[in-house]
Amino acid sequence: MVVTLDFEETQIKIPEQRIVIIGTDPSQVDINLDNSNLSPTNSLKDFGVSKKHIQLHQKGEDYMQVFVEDLKSTCGTYHNGEKLTPNQEYSLENRDNLAIGSSGLECTVLIHNPKEGLLKSTIFGAVNGIREIVNGKNQTTSTRRYLIDYQTGKTHSLDFTKQKIYVIGRNGNITTTTIDRYVSRSHLELFEDAKKTIARNLSKTGLTKIGDEVLKPEEERPLKEGVTTIYLSKAYKLEYIEIR
Repeated sequence: MVVTLDFEETQIKIPEQRIVIIGTDPSQVDINLDNSNLSPTNSLKDFGVSKKHIQLHQKGEDYMQVFVEDLKSTCGTYHNGEKLTPNQEYSLENRDNLAIGSSGLECTVLIHNPKEGLLKSTIFGAVNGIREIVNGKNQTTSTRRYLIDYQTGKTHSLDFTKQKIYVIGRNGNITTTTIDRYVSRSHLELFEDAKKTIARNLSKTGLTKIGDEVLKPEEERPLKEGVTTIYLSKAYKLEYIEIR
């Protein structure tokens, strides 16, 4: 995972370490914004940037998720226009906006996940290989279903003849990472009905989405052939792939 803070004329690459503290006191922080040429004439303390202002917490295997936390700064931090509650973590997504201090020192969070592209190309290569074999032999075959979890780096093969119901969550038979507080222990259920894969939302967080559409608690929705993106939270993304 590569994380960069883009201040328009200045870009700051975040070190690949679990906790990165950002502020203006070089003795207490990993990134001293006063040394970043963000203000050639004034100290950033004049912009309301505290000695220890925020920390970025990179979690999971290969730091697949990024969270921001305000460290009780004097003038606060804003995430996409909303003020952060101090000492509480908020998940970050690519191209989110952060405003630091009292004078609108803003940056765009750029998150590049090379593993996501690798996983997707691997599974699509396997799917295309299946298509070629089937078409070459002119045979019919059962439906293939896959679930990619970018946070754990795992690809799951779904077979409803062996497993009637798959439960996705922190305590499910498809286990997610435990670091996203918005992902429930039993979050989403997948099962087959009339040869279609059905997703049922078991969570009450209100953040579950199938594609761009919110899935309400206990609501069911069929998943289409091809590729469907599933969000368990703003940051926790899965990819469902079905080939017939």
